Amino acid sequence: MRRAKTIVISAFAANPAMSSETGIGWSFIKVTAQLAMERGLDVVVVMNLRSKGPVDAQLQAEGLDGVVETIGIDMPPGLRVLKKPQLTRFEYVVWWMLAGRVMRSLEASRPVFLAHHVTFATEVFPTPITAFSRRVFKVWGPIGSAGDSAVYKVKPLAMGVRREALTQALRDRIALLPAKAFGRRVDLVVAQNQAVGKIFERLGVRARVFPNVILKPELERAIDAARRLRSDAEDQPSQALRILSVGHLVPRKRFDLGLQALTHPLLENAHYELLGKPLEGVADSLPALAAELGVSDRVVFRGKLPRDQVLAAMATSDVFFHPSGREGASGVIGEATAIGIPVVCFANTGASSVLEEAGTSGVMIPATADLSVSTIAEALLEAARLPRAHTTLWTEARFKNFMQELIAEGMERSITREDATQPQTQPQPESQPESESERSEHP
Repeated sequence: MRRAKTIVISAFAANPAMSSETGIGWSFIKVTAQLAMERGLDVVVVMNLRSKGPVDAQLQAEGLDGVVETIGIDMPPGLRVLKKPQLTRFEYVVWWMLAGRVMRSLEASRPVFLAHHVTFATEVFPTPITAFSRRVFKVWGPIGSAGDSAVYKVKPLAMGVRREALTQALRDRIALLPAKAFGRRVDLVVAQNQAVGKIFERLGVRARVFPNVILKPELERAIDAARRLRSDAEDQPSQALRILSVGHLVPRKRFDLGLQALTHPLLENAHYELLGKPLEGVADSLPALAAELGVSDRVVFRGKLPRDQVLAAMATSDVFFHPSGREGASGVIGEATAIGIPVVCFANTGASSVLEEAGTSGVMIPATADLSVSTIAEALLEAARLPRAHTTLWTEARFKNFMQELIAEGMERSITREDATQPQTQPQPESQPESESERSEHP
């Protein structure tokens, strides 16, 4: 029996219950399975073993298990210590080597036409889909954690920022080598942001930007409820400007610049609310900095809050400030653009790429070492005056449309390759009219 054309999804980690990268892995699996069912295709998902159980259960619950085969790869007995969260990157490298063998076996046993690596995807680690031959359309991503080292040179520098500047500068240099090596072995790189996309384009690798932001239906309902909290009377910022930031309180996010901005006369009446907490083992220097700057009475640290309370804070604030220097596709910016709060962030970062894709109100500040507190204060005021425009872009349908395009291109390439490998019959010379002497020889 001839097998159906096959799509291979490479997802190191996937979990339908999560909203982080593992949730993105599940979203790609789900929409690919839906499209495969509509088109009579098969799907094989290669993942780590602990992802297989939740994915199998959800596929069955949604009636998609009939078109999807899942392959879970476990660590060899002597290397199972790598399954600890802090050793995930080492686990991935071992998984990558084992997954490459699976990919070669899959191509030998069925007509694979599209291979898509979705998680764990970064430009500094290899992807197992490069084990497929040139006959398979290979798509890598969304990948990349965009950063701008200039963000960590903006003065004054709070505790830990210099270390982040060095980390980003090293990453900028080191990432080019693996990006060049891995990128040239795939057909398309899907970048989470413009900065990463430009890296591959400079290397001569075809790239496309697709921020992997998705707001699941239950979150969309919470966003709708949060929007209703803001009355028509609050459409303009109040005299006391309300600035909001959300995220881990770590130097990489540069929330210290928000505290510095409060010292400027333009923001003498502004209030700054920070939602989040430091990472375990990381000292929180922001409360001490607020006291040192004399702005503690206008700053509130609310800690980590449930998502519905975060969305409510977005709805009732005037401007969302996200000065993070490095990240992939910023999910919190996706939520802010869905709420409609104007955003201020730095250009050439994961945050700015999501804001650009959303097309909603915001200000992107070019980061330079001589950037002044005045420029940041002016950007916050400018953003707060912008209209509150929200987007409905970040849906599962967007992922499905994207996969439709990849499948169409993969199928087209597959047909072209099949045509190229068909034996060509030699054209027969056209018959020429017989001469009089030739005709006379015939009975």
